[in-house]
Amino acid sequence: MAREMHDIVSHSLAVVVTLAEGAHATHDASSAKQANRAIADTARDALDQMRVMLGVLREAPGTHEHSDRMPLLGSTPEDIIKTAVAAGVPVSYTVKGTPSGTDLQRLAVRRIVQEGLTNVMRYAPDATWVRVESDYAGDTISVSIGNDGVKAAAPSLGSGLGLQGLAERVAALGGEFEAGPTPAGHWRLSAQFPKQTEPEGASA
Repeated sequence: MAREMHDIVSHSLAVVVTLAEGAHATHDASSAKQANRAIADTARDALDQMRVMLGVLREAPGTHEHSDRMPLLGSTPEDIIKTAVAAGVPVSYTVKGTPSGTDLQRLAVRRIVQEGLTNVMRYAPDATWVRVESDYAGDTISVSIGNDGVKAAAPSLGSGLGLQGLAERVAALGGEFEAGPTPAGHWRLSAQFPKQTEPEGASA
C-alpha cells in the first residue's frame, strides 16, 4: 500500500512541477492555458486514485486482505504517456501483443511506466527521446523505458524508494528488474515476469 501511495504522489507531483515550469516559461497564452488544464487534470486524477487507496484501507482494517488484490485505478499506460507528452516529454510507445495478465501484473506495468517517466522528468529533462516498450506476445510480460538524457546523478537500483518499490513489486510476481546506464551511455529501466491469468470469478 505504501508503494502505491508513493507512486501516485511522486509521479503526479513530478508532472505538476514540469507542467507548471513550462507554463511559467512560455509566452504563448494558449500553451499556458493547456498546461494549466493538464495540471488540474493530473491533480484530479491523483486525488481520485488516493480516494480509491483509502477506500481499500477502510474495507479491510487491521488485515492484509487489500494486499492480495489492488484495483487497476484508471490510468492506463497510454494515459500516463499522454500526460507525460503534455508535460513536454518526447515519448514514443510500442506495444506487442494484447495487454493481458492478472490485475496485479497489469498494475505493475502501469507503475513501471509511471516510475520510469517520473525519473525522466526528474533526472533527464534534456532527453531528446524516451522509448517505452511493452510486450505481451509470449508467456512473459516485459516492459522497458529508455532515454538518452542520463546524467551522472541519475538514480541506480537501490538508490531511490521508487526503484526499490518496483524491484520488490516485480520480485513478488516472480520476475526480474533492472535499472541503470547502458553501454551506449543511455539509461534503461526494464522488467519481465511470467504471464498469469486472473482466477475464475475474479473482478477488478
